[in-house]
Amino acid sequence: MLKSLTGGTQLFLVSIEPVDDFFEVIDIASNKEGYVHRSFVRVGTPVALNEEGVFTPAGRSGSQNPELEIYNNTRLTLTLKLNTEMYVFGSQERRTISVPPGAYEYRASAPGVIPDIGREHMDRQMAYSWEFYIVTR
Repeated sequence: MLKSLTGGTQLFLVSIEPVDDFFEVIDIASNKEGYVHRSFVRVGTPVALNEEGVFTPAGRSGSQNPELEIYNNTRLTLTLKLNTEMYVFGSQERRTISVPPGAYEYRASAPGVIPDIGREHMDRQMAYSWEFYIVTR
C-alpha cells in the first residue's frame, strides 16, 4: 500500500544504510513500517542502542526454551520485534512467549513513541519478564 507523508514527518530509520536508494523506516506517529527514497530523508540524531536490554531474569522456567512474560502497560498497541519475529500486544495485554535460546536484537515500538532498540541474550531454561511503559520528558 502506498502512502504519502508530509514534509517534516518524524521517521525512525530501521537501518542507516539505504537499499537501492530506499531507507526502511517506521512512521513514529502511526508505527507503520515502509520505505522512503533517500532524497526525502534528512538523517537526524541516532537512537542509542540499549546495551542493558529490557528483559529481567525472573528465575528458572519449566521449559527448555526461554520464556518471556511481556506486559504492555499502556493504552497503545506494542510491536516487539525479536530478530526476525514480530509480536503485537494490545493495550494492557500480558502474554508469555517462548523463544529459542540465544542472542537477540530487539525493537519495541508503539504509535507516537520513539522505538527502543537493543540486544539481549536469552538462556535455556530461564524465565524473563518485561513491562512496556512510556516515560515522558
